[in-house]
Amino acid sequence: DRLVSAMDLADDIRAQKEIHTAKQSEWEDNLRPEGKENTAEAKEFVTRMSEIISKLNSLEQEADGEAVKYGTDIVLMAEFTNARSGFYNWIESAEAKVKAGYASPNNL
Repeated sequence: DRLVSAMDLADDIRAQKEIHTAKQSEWEDNLRPEGKENTAEAKEFVTRMSEIISKLNSLEQEADGEAVKYGTDIVLMAEFTNARSGFYNWIESAEAKVKAGYASPNNL
């Protein structure tokens, strides 16, 4: 359940990065202020855009790391469950042999 949530979160972050990349390219191509238009407000906007992409990148790495961690946990849990079921089968067969006991010898 956590693995699915982590993967969904990573996908949502990637979608936000795509939106941000499209907006950034629109800014670069058509809306970037030139000359006297490059005010402090415009510079602050560019700084915020840079901070946003760096934050999205760090969030994506963190979400991918969590997905990998939970993915490894799931693999280890499956191995444990398989080993446990194999061990329980061995215990059940051993207990059945104990209940049956050894057969009486027919001759000495």
